[in-house]
Amino acid sequence: MKKIFPLLFISLIWVFIGCSDDDNDIMTLKIVSSDVEFQAPGGSGTIIFVSSATVSVTSNQEWLKLGTPGSGSVSYEVATNDGISARVATVTFTAGGISESVAINQMGTIFDLEENYEISALSQETQFELYTNSDNVSVTSEANWVKVSIENGYLKIIPELNTVGDRSTFLTFSSGWKTKKVTLTQASLISSSKISLDGTESVYTFSINPDIEKIDNSWTIESEGDWYTTSKNGLDITVNAPQNDTGTPRKGKIKIKAGEVVIEIDVTQSSIVDYYKYFLGTWNIKYDNKSKKVTFVEKEANKSYIMTGLELNVLINYDVKTHRMSMTTQEAGILSPFYIHLCVIDNAAGYFTWTQGTGFNLIFNNDESNNELAAVDNGLWGNYKANSFSFEVFTSKTPSNSSYFTTLTEYVNFTGFSR
Repeated sequence: MKKIFPLLFISLIWVFIGCSDDDNDIMTLKIVSSDVEFQAPGGSGTIIFVSSATVSVTSNQEWLKLGTPGSGSVSYEVATNDGISARVATVTFTAGGISESVAINQMGTIFDLEENYEISALSQETQFELYTNSDNVSVTSEANWVKVSIENGYLKIIPELNTVGDRSTFLTFSSGWKTKKVTLTQASLISSSKISLDGTESVYTFSINPDIEKIDNSWTIESEGDWYTTSKNGLDITVNAPQNDTGTPRKGKIKIKAGEVVIEIDVTQSSIVDYYKYFLGTWNIKYDNKSKKVTFVEKEANKSYIMTGLELNVLINYDVKTHRMSMTTQEAGILSPFYIHLCVIDNAAGYFTWTQGTGFNLIFNNDESNNELAAVDNGLWGNYKANSFSFEVFTSKTPSNSSYFTTLTEYVNFTGFSR
């Protein structure tokens, strides 16, 4: 910061002349010194003054905050200037009918940057002019796919060729006290390196970035896989795949060749599955780190199964729209003169219930090579959570506390099925 001083020596003389019955006061207000120059980070300063009367002080800018005037001085705070332009605040002193002003100057910030820099997919140098009032600005990148530097007032960016989809990283600029983080976004020659098709007959079209023709305007495509075809029309590539009713997913690959650049795109197609029929057959029920073989057999097509293999058969309901199944409390059978009910257990709380509808949703993991049906509490047991189940014995067809007899068997920590 810089101080100013008046050129003339200041002497204050209070003169009292008794020439008559009248007294004549001399009103005095002078600025003695002040901090007047600040850098962009701001700071604090003091103005020294002399006055023969009470002084009021005002600032015409919100970024300069004044303290309470003391005996011959007033302090103030200058806020950070985040703009690139310098700015001026005027502090005005008033005593009686006299006013004096001081101009407080503050420099602008070190640099002004774009919030986002965008570059092409190609591995080529791109430059952006920097607007800065400093010769000491540095830049770093958080990604290893791009090199950045500052040379002769320009931001210099050299990325790797991008064939994996649009990508972004952060650049951090630093100069002295100030840092700023901005985004760098690079386009890609392709929107994605993976194409996923459903099991139905499919036509899928995607476009290649025009920058590919800067590499090779005679670029070509090749297909690895005999279950689909590809065609090229300008910058558009179309994949045609017939319905997949093989029962298993199938895979392929498209290669785009431009000069020495080879871009690979994986193509997969799921299989059309009659999930109700798909879930029929043998499974392993998983509980308490154990497993036991069970079988889902058809009860009512597209609506329910009977699970066999446990002490008693269990009804499993099926939702044809969501392909989800459910296993809930139910009457499981009769061992005369007793009635057996499947009940669900909150193992942590130590309670079980036969309340109708309480139980598990069975959710398929959609992995046709490693089938899993996860058992998830269906949320119908209030504050309790179904995580186990049991076959409980009752003396009447309708279960109740009074008709409860004993436990036949328990499946603790039931997690679902696999095969």
